[in-house]
Amino acid sequence: MLALIQSPSVADALVLSPSEEKCMSRLMSFVVLIGVIAVVGFLFYRVMAGFLLPLFGAAVLVVIFHPVYRWMLAKTRRKRLAAALTSGAIVMSVLLPLALLVAFAASEGAAALHWDQKAVIAKKDELLLRYGLNIPWGRDLCDQLVVMTTEIEDLATDGGGQEDAAEPNRPVDRLLRDVEQNRLDADLRELRQRVEQVNALLVTRASAVEEHLREQEQRLQAGALLEKADERALGELVLRQQKLTQLQQRWQTFDNSVRMIPVSDPDTGALPTAELSEEQVDGVLQARAAFDSFKIDYVGGPLMMWVRDMANPTDERLKSWMRSGKVVLQKWLLAIGGATPQVAANTVIGLLVTIIAVYFFLADGNTMVRSVMKLSPLDDVYERELLSEFDQISRAVVLATLLSAAVQAVLAGVGFYFAGIESVFLLTLLTGFLAMIPFVGATSVWLPAAMWLYFFEDRTGAAIGLGLYGMIIVSQADNLIKPWVLHGQSRLHPLLALLSVLGGVQALGPIGILVGPMIVAFAQALMNILQRELTDLDHRDRRGDHTRARRPHGAVVLPVKGFSTITLSGQSLRR
Repeated sequence: MLALIQSPSVADALVLSPSEEKCMSRLMSFVVLIGVIAVVGFLFYRVMAGFLLPLFGAAVLVVIFHPVYRWMLAKTRRKRLAAALTSGAIVMSVLLPLALLVAFAASEGAAALHWDQKAVIAKKDELLLRYGLNIPWGRDLCDQLVVMTTEIEDLATDGGGQEDAAEPNRPVDRLLRDVEQNRLDADLRELRQRVEQVNALLVTRASAVEEHLREQEQRLQAGALLEKADERALGELVLRQQKLTQLQQRWQTFDNSVRMIPVSDPDTGALPTAELSEEQVDGVLQARAAFDSFKIDYVGGPLMMWVRDMANPTDERLKSWMRSGKVVLQKWLLAIGGATPQVAANTVIGLLVTIIAVYFFLADGNTMVRSVMKLSPLDDVYERELLSEFDQISRAVVLATLLSAAVQAVLAGVGFYFAGIESVFLLTLLTGFLAMIPFVGATSVWLPAAMWLYFFEDRTGAAIGLGLYGMIIVSQADNLIKPWVLHGQSRLHPLLALLSVLGGVQALGPIGILVGPMIVAFAQALMNILQRELTDLDHRDRRGDHTRARRPHGAVVLPVKGFSTITLSGQSLRR
């Protein structure tokens, strides 16, 4: 092998000619240049990454307001002045109204968090009474029953868990056993006292119903005429009396079960037995079964017992809900409060960058585009087509979405105002935000508002009017504005539009509602360009095969700049 390399022919082959050395040097320089460009490009991206969204928004605003700029330029004939006037118009017509709307909505949202607790409780009781979800015969009786439920469950758990307990041998174990038995005895005595209190409440309710019935009977005996409302009330009183009689019978069964549970004698001071007796455990279980039967009859069935129990939370349950909500709210507020200064600063900087970029894009946009096209490796035809696609997509997606959402928000705000709903600005802002989301729209705001008027405020006329107004005017505005703006330019499937909005919000935040569909539409445009280019290449290959088939024998095709083909076979040149 060494002899082969040292041979004159091989050595001459390994020596590079001056032209080859120059070519190799330029190749190495090109590779180094590509590496430097990659490093600098990465650093440039890291520096400009925080301003990509403001610059993107500025480009979209320039596309949308470019007709205004052309009109300003025709009037003033000065590019800088026209760009400044157009930027000011964008600030006054878009950014300033949006900032005021957000400020008013935030004020209404803060005011909505503070309410009169007594008024809320009174409204809740009114709604429960209207829809038949109130606790019959008073909240105090229900509270007693809820407390008794907990006590009986505790007794049944303690008794069942210690039913087969072995005889304690050590003095400490016996002492602990005695203490536990004394606690159970105290719980049983407290349960008996509560049973007597509930029995007294039932007797009081029954006495009140009987007294009212006697008054009505006396009116009938005196010959008084009862109105329809009085007749209906009298029928309800009779039913309530029958129900109370049944409940008293059920309660008596439960009372007897409780009284059968043996306890130690407090007068003699007799100590309890070493283990819980089966008699005590059976008594507690029988009492629990009787109590469950009473509760079901008390509220009107197992389903209504669950519904009314959820609709009428006790004070302890309310406190538990408030504690849980407070913990979640504190975590959420701390997370937002800690990021609020940074978010506010980034928002202000982003708005300033957007306004400045809008001005320079309008004033020097053509120069910037030509510079980018000169530096881009893409063909000028592709670049112009991409710019045209960006213009169409911006108008189709952004302008149609924003204009439709703004019109729906204004129309919905007018409806909320005349319907007498509070927090008009907050609901208007929410309507505009949700109107930009496909398959959600403004209906997700005005429909719950109409239901609130009907079910909670008992304003049937206002609820029906708002519902018809929202269905005929607000929601139909989207079906009129978008086709008028798009003119068939939107090629996004509804499912793809929804996924692009959701993905954009998840990746970029609220601005993703606009950026997400634009990115998807732009990617779709790029794929269409690629598909057309591949089709053209396929047609060229077929034409090339056909040309080669007709080419004379011995003809040679040479590529020369400015000529499509040059055939050297005695034929003439074809440009």
